[in-house]
Amino acid sequence: MPMSARAYAAVKAVAQWNPFTARFLMYVLKDTPHLVKYKDDLYGPLTLLLIDDVVPKPIFPNISFPTKLPPFPQKKLADCKVFGDEWKERKFSKKEFADALELVLSELQ
Repeated sequence: MPMSARAYAAVKAVAQWNPFTARFLMYVLKDTPHLVKYKDDLYGPLTLLLIDDVVPKPIFPNISFPTKLPPFPQKKLADCKVFGDEWKERKFSKKEFADALELVLSELQ
């Protein structure tokens, strides 16, 4: 079953907001998917992209990212929660998530 429209909207919003980390996550999902776990994070692996703003803990404390991002739109967090719920329920695969990220990122170029 593919991800829902709301979950895809979350992927799109987060990737547009933080394309640098979204591209990194896409490559991790494609090249080493076993590193991406099904944990009980509120937003699933989107948490990795939201670290700079919504989630207040550094995931890579020794790596500096290219720019400071504007605040993530709070109204988009509801879609991110839907993504997280679907991720935990495994309603879509890691490959489908990577493909969604790739599609969104290709539209940004």
